[in-house]
Amino acid sequence: MTCTSAGNGAILKLAFKRKHSPTVRGKTVDNIYTVTPRAICFGARAPQPLECELKGQLQVLNVCLAGATGWAGSELARAIAKTADLALVAAVARKDAGRILGEVLGEPSLTGSIYASAAEALVNPCDVFVEYTKPDTARTNILAALEHRAHVVVGTSGLTDRDFVQIDAVARRQHRGVLACGNFALTVVLLQKFAEIAARLIPQWEIIDYGHDAKVDAPSGTARELAFRLSHVRNPEPTVPLTSTVGLRESRGATVAGSQVHSIRLPGYVISAEITFRMPDQRLTIRHDSGNSARPYAEGALLAIRKVSTLVGVHRGLDSVLDL
Repeated sequence: MTCTSAGNGAILKLAFKRKHSPTVRGKTVDNIYTVTPRAICFGARAPQPLECELKGQLQVLNVCLAGATGWAGSELARAIAKTADLALVAAVARKDAGRILGEVLGEPSLTGSIYASAAEALVNPCDVFVEYTKPDTARTNILAALEHRAHVVVGTSGLTDRDFVQIDAVARRQHRGVLACGNFALTVVLLQKFAEIAARLIPQWEIIDYGHDAKVDAPSGTARELAFRLSHVRNPEPTVPLTSTVGLRESRGATVAGSQVHSIRLPGYVISAEITFRMPDQRLTIRHDSGNSARPYAEGALLAIRKVSTLVGVHRGLDSVLDL
């Protein structure tokens, strides 16, 4: 049996309900949603979260976006421009530092300045900092944002479990929420949930992570997050222990949170994740394939931005703020 999902329009309708489209400065603005949140994984709930609506009036959340001119970041910036309750007050992109974001992206309504570093951008007070850069700068950016008492949404892959332990400690000290998603697509949430169910019943599995040839991090954030979540269900039970491998141990893949993960980087792929469960004479494969558009990531990231203030500490996975 193979389960493949490539789009998430239908899932979006199930996951949260669209409210009315308000009119702001003469234009109709989309993407106003309500969701009943539920905490899982690490953190606890913040006792006094920010709310997008207060007594019938919209309260605007100020957002700082690191990686605003990248593939996913630029799509998110354009999505923020179409909302009534979010304002992009600053952006981080080294090569375009000193320019106005709207000029770079061709979106006149984005009037925030671009800075070379998160430290410079955080001079502008923000409620939520969105991290969409690279693994070598992500941890520093996140910690800087927390020190400025901003909640943080993390879309950068490549951070380790040890990184998240450190980030969690700082977030708790500052009483701020960090929502880290290896993949913001709502269909990936389903892959994770289906895999957790399967792991309770099937003791053997391995993960395959596919990416384009220019993707530098391995394994992907999607694969890391999946392995992390499965480690809280159980550890796989291979017939031949890895320590008994004859030949090259590396050929069995990397051990990530107890699961074997194999990363493939070749032209023609975008981002895909696959997990295969095996029992005698039967196999279950669950796979997610991303398309060429970053729109699914932007939709999930908007939800994360609106709900991260309901959390304290690190939470991993978009379902931390979905009622599933």
